[in-house]
Amino acid sequence: MSLKIFYDPLINYDDGSIMGIQLVLEHKGKYLSIEDVENNKFYYYDETTGKEAVIDMTEQKNVNKINDLIKKVLE
Repeated sequence: MSLKIFYDPLINYDDGSIMGIQLVLEHKGKYLSIEDVENNKFYYYDETTGKEAVIDMTEQKNVNKINDLIKKVLE
């Protein structure tokens, strides 16, 4: 298995401050980037579909959506 997981601070390139955290999963050339920006909001980019969005993580359906995206990357 060629799974790589990166957990890094999310840096504001304008002033160098830390805005949040970033989780990147990479597997067999596919990757998913999830950024925790603020106030229970996650920004994600799914390379396999080209979709990106900011979602409210206080809703269970959105937690399920992120888990489904993670599963897709790991297939």
